[in-house]
Amino acid sequence: MLLTLALAGALATPVLAEQAPAEALTGLLGVLEIPKLISAPDPNAPPGSRLPVAPRPVRLYAGPDREARVVAVARRLEDLAVIEFAYEESGAAIFGRRDGWYLVGLARGGRGWISPDDGGRFHSLPSLLSGHPAYLTGVWDGTVRRAPEASSKPNRVDLSSVAFDRDINVVGTLPVGGRLWLEVELLPEGRCKGTDVKPIARGWLPAHDHRGRLNVWFYPRGC
Repeated sequence: MLLTLALAGALATPVLAEQAPAEALTGLLGVLEIPKLISAPDPNAPPGSRLPVAPRPVRLYAGPDREARVVAVARRLEDLAVIEFAYEESGAAIFGRRDGWYLVGLARGGRGWISPDDGGRFHSLPSLLSGHPAYLTGVWDGTVRRAPEASSKPNRVDLSSVAFDRDINVVGTLPVGGRLWLEVELLPEGRCKGTDVKPIARGWLPAHDHRGRLNVWFYPRGC
Protein backbone atom coordinates (compact mmCIF):
# COMPACT_ATOMS: atom_id res chain seq x y z
CA MET A 1 0.00 0.00 0.00
CA LEU A 2 1.73 3.15 -1.20
CA LEU A 3 1.59 6.27 0.92
CA THR A 4 1.04 9.41 -1.07
CA LEU A 5 -0.38 12.90 -0.73
CA ALA A 6 -3.93 13.34 -1.91
CA LEU A 7 -4.69 16.36 -4.09
CA ALA A 8 -8.11 17.84 -3.54
CA GLY A 9 -8.09 21.53 -4.34
CA ALA A 10 -5.28 22.68 -2.10
CA LEU A 11 -2.73 20.06 -1.22
CA ALA A 12 -4.21 17.90 1.50
CA THR A 13 -2.90 16.08 4.51
CA PRO A 14 -0.76 13.01 3.79
CA VAL A 15 -3.03 10.00 3.38
CA LEU A 16 -2.92 6.44 2.15
CA ALA A 17 -3.80 5.96 -1.48
CA GLU A 18 -6.89 3.89 -0.72
CA GLN A 19 -9.03 6.32 1.32
CA ALA A 20 -7.14 5.70 4.57
CA PRO A 21 -7.28 8.09 7.55
CA ALA A 22 -5.49 11.40 7.17
CA GLU A 23 -3.30 10.50 10.15
CA ALA A 24 -1.53 7.80 8.12
CA LEU A 25 1.78 9.67 8.27
CA THR A 26 1.34 11.19 11.73
CA GLY A 27 4.65 11.13 13.56
CA LEU A 28 6.67 9.91 10.56
CA LEU A 29 10.43 9.79 11.24
CA GLY A 30 11.65 8.50 7.89
CA VAL A 31 11.77 5.55 5.51
CA LEU A 32 13.56 2.22 5.95
CA GLU A 33 14.84 0.01 3.17
CA ILE A 34 14.17 -3.68 3.90
CA PRO A 35 16.49 -5.79 1.72
CA LYS A 36 14.75 -9.09 2.51
CA LEU A 37 11.52 -7.80 0.93
CA ILE A 38 13.06 -6.23 -2.17
CA SER A 39 15.22 -7.96 -4.75
CA ALA A 40 18.37 -6.25 -5.98
CA PRO A 41 18.21 -3.77 -8.90
CA ASP A 42 18.91 -5.24 -12.32
CA PRO A 43 21.83 -3.23 -13.77
CA ASN A 44 21.08 -4.46 -17.29
CA ALA A 45 17.43 -3.45 -17.37
CA PRO A 46 15.51 -0.14 -17.41
CA PRO A 47 15.42 1.97 -14.20
CA GLY A 48 13.21 0.39 -11.57
CA SER A 49 13.74 -3.17 -12.80
CA ARG A 50 14.84 -5.77 -10.26
CA LEU A 51 16.33 -9.22 -10.38
CA PRO A 52 13.85 -12.12 -9.99
CA VAL A 53 14.75 -13.08 -6.43
CA ALA A 54 12.03 -14.26 -4.05
CA PRO A 55 11.58 -12.02 -0.96
CA ARG A 56 12.22 -13.55 2.47
CA PRO A 57 9.66 -13.13 5.28
CA VAL A 58 10.28 -10.48 7.94
CA ARG A 59 8.77 -10.72 11.42
CA LEU A 60 7.28 -7.71 13.17
CA TYR A 61 7.16 -7.71 16.96
CA ALA A 62 4.95 -6.02 19.56
CA GLY A 63 8.06 -4.43 21.07
CA PRO A 64 11.74 -3.89 20.28
CA ASP A 65 12.68 -7.31 21.63
CA ARG A 66 12.93 -10.75 19.98
CA GLU A 67 11.09 -12.20 22.97
CA ALA A 68 8.10 -9.96 22.27
CA ARG A 69 4.96 -11.28 20.60
CA VAL A 70 5.02 -11.49 16.79
CA VAL A 71 2.23 -9.23 15.51
CA ALA A 72 2.71 -9.80 11.78
CA VAL A 73 4.91 -11.45 9.18
CA ALA A 74 5.66 -9.36 6.08
CA ARG A 75 6.18 -11.52 3.01
CA ARG A 76 6.39 -8.61 0.56
CA LEU A 77 7.01 -4.89 0.91
CA GLU A 78 3.37 -4.12 0.15
CA ASP A 79 2.38 -5.76 3.45
CA LEU A 80 3.80 -2.62 5.07
CA ALA A 81 2.98 1.08 4.78
CA VAL A 82 5.22 1.96 1.84
CA ILE A 83 6.70 5.30 0.80
CA GLU A 84 8.54 5.97 -2.46
CA PHE A 85 11.69 7.86 -1.37
CA ALA A 86 13.36 8.12 -4.82
CA TYR A 87 12.53 7.20 -8.40
CA GLU A 88 11.19 3.60 -8.32
CA GLU A 89 12.77 3.14 -4.86
CA SER A 90 10.46 2.41 -1.92
CA GLY A 91 10.72 1.52 1.73
CA ALA A 92 8.69 1.18 4.90
CA ALA A 93 7.29 4.16 6.81
CA ILE A 94 9.03 4.47 10.18
CA PHE A 95 7.41 5.94 13.29
CA GLY A 96 9.89 5.06 16.02
CA ARG A 97 13.48 3.94 16.65
CA ARG A 98 15.02 2.24 19.66
CA ASP A 99 18.32 0.39 20.07
CA GLY A 100 18.57 -0.35 16.35
CA TRP A 101 14.93 -1.45 16.07
CA TYR A 102 12.38 0.32 13.84
CA LEU A 103 8.67 0.83 14.41
CA VAL A 104 7.01 0.17 11.03
CA GLY A 105 3.50 0.91 9.81
CA LEU A 106 1.43 -2.00 8.49
CA ALA A 107 -0.63 -1.75 5.31
CA ARG A 108 -3.72 -3.09 7.10
CA GLY A 109 -3.26 -0.65 9.98
CA GLY A 110 -1.32 -0.88 13.20
CA ARG A 111 2.42 -1.01 13.71
CA GLY A 112 5.18 -3.47 14.60
CA TRP A 113 8.90 -3.46 15.35
CA ILE A 114 11.52 -4.74 12.90
CA SER A 115 14.80 -6.10 14.28
CA PRO A 116 18.19 -4.58 13.39
CA ASP A 117 19.00 -7.72 11.38
CA ASP A 118 16.12 -7.07 8.98
CA GLY A 119 16.54 -3.32 8.57
CA GLY A 120 18.58 -1.76 5.78
CA ARG A 121 19.45 1.83 5.04
CA PHE A 122 17.38 4.41 6.92
CA HIS A 123 16.38 7.66 5.20
CA SER A 124 15.57 10.26 7.84
CA LEU A 125 12.77 12.77 7.35
CA PRO A 126 15.22 15.71 7.31
CA SER A 127 17.26 14.10 4.52
CA LEU A 128 14.14 13.33 2.48
CA LEU A 129 12.72 16.84 2.74
CA SER A 130 15.99 18.65 2.10
CA GLY A 131 17.19 16.27 -0.60
CA HIS A 132 14.17 16.55 -2.92
CA PRO A 133 11.93 19.28 -4.32
CA ALA A 134 9.49 19.91 -1.48
CA TYR A 135 6.10 21.54 -1.00
CA LEU A 136 3.70 22.61 1.74
CA THR A 137 0.76 20.36 2.57
CA GLY A 138 -2.74 21.52 3.40
CA VAL A 139 -1.86 21.21 7.09
CA TRP A 140 0.40 24.29 6.92
CA ASP A 141 -1.17 27.25 8.73
CA GLY A 142 0.24 29.93 6.41
CA THR A 143 2.91 31.21 8.77
CA VAL A 144 6.68 31.07 9.21
CA ARG A 145 8.84 32.10 12.16
CA ARG A 146 12.11 33.97 12.48
CA ALA A 147 13.63 31.32 14.73
CA PRO A 148 13.20 27.54 15.13
CA GLU A 149 11.29 27.69 18.40
CA ALA A 150 7.67 27.70 19.51
CA SER A 151 8.12 30.99 21.37
CA SER A 152 9.09 32.78 18.14
CA LYS A 153 6.15 34.82 16.84
CA PRO A 154 4.47 33.27 13.76
CA ASN A 155 4.30 35.65 10.80
CA ARG A 156 1.61 35.12 8.19
CA VAL A 157 3.00 35.15 4.66
CA ASP A 158 1.22 37.51 2.27
CA LEU A 159 0.70 35.55 -0.94
CA SER A 160 -2.10 37.68 -2.37
CA SER A 161 0.00 39.29 -5.12
CA VAL A 162 2.06 36.30 -6.31
CA ALA A 163 1.44 33.04 -8.12
CA PHE A 164 2.22 30.48 -5.43
CA ASP A 165 1.82 26.72 -5.90
CA ARG A 166 3.15 25.70 -2.45
CA ASP A 167 6.62 24.85 -3.75
CA ILE A 168 9.47 25.36 -1.29
CA ASN A 169 13.15 24.72 -0.77
CA VAL A 170 14.12 23.18 2.55
CA VAL A 171 17.45 24.92 3.18
CA GLY A 172 17.99 23.91 6.80
CA THR A 173 16.82 21.42 9.43
CA LEU A 174 17.23 21.57 13.19
CA PRO A 175 15.86 19.38 16.01
CA VAL A 176 14.80 21.51 18.99
CA GLY A 177 13.31 20.02 22.12
CA GLY A 178 12.35 16.79 20.38
CA ARG A 179 10.69 18.64 17.50
CA LEU A 180 12.07 18.93 13.96
CA TRP A 181 12.18 22.47 12.54
CA LEU A 182 12.69 23.34 8.88
CA GLU A 183 14.12 26.50 7.40
CA VAL A 184 12.25 27.02 4.13
CA GLU A 185 12.13 29.31 1.13
CA LEU A 186 8.67 29.80 -0.38
CA LEU A 187 8.90 29.83 -4.17
CA PRO A 188 6.67 31.30 -6.87
CA GLU A 189 5.50 29.18 -9.77
CA GLY A 190 8.18 28.13 -12.23
CA ARG A 191 10.66 26.01 -10.30
CA CYS A 192 10.04 23.01 -12.54
CA LYS A 193 9.79 25.04 -15.72
CA GLY A 194 13.47 25.84 -15.98
CA THR A 195 12.97 29.47 -14.97
CA ASP A 196 15.05 31.31 -12.39
CA VAL A 197 12.77 31.84 -9.41
CA LYS A 198 13.49 34.01 -6.40
CA PRO A 199 12.05 33.19 -2.97
CA ILE A 200 8.89 34.98 -1.89
CA ALA A 201 9.70 34.57 1.78
CA ARG A 202 12.00 32.68 4.10
CA GLY A 203 11.56 31.42 7.63
CA TRP A 204 11.21 28.47 9.99
CA LEU A 205 8.31 26.13 10.53
CA PRO A 206 7.87 22.80 12.34
CA ALA A 207 7.94 19.67 10.19
CA HIS A 208 4.83 18.42 12.05
CA ASP A 209 1.87 20.34 13.43
CA HIS A 210 0.69 19.95 17.03
CA ARG A 211 -1.15 16.75 16.06
CA GLY A 212 1.91 15.19 14.42
CA ARG A 213 0.73 15.76 10.85
CA LEU A 214 3.28 16.81 8.23
CA ASN A 215 3.46 20.45 7.15
CA VAL A 216 5.91 19.61 4.36
CA TRP A 217 6.32 16.75 1.89
CA PHE A 218 8.47 16.06 -1.16
CA TYR A 219 8.42 14.85 -4.76
CA PRO A 220 10.42 11.56 -4.79
CA ARG A 221 10.78 11.68 -8.58
CA GLY A 222 11.76 15.34 -8.76
CA CYS A 223 9.88 17.83 -10.91
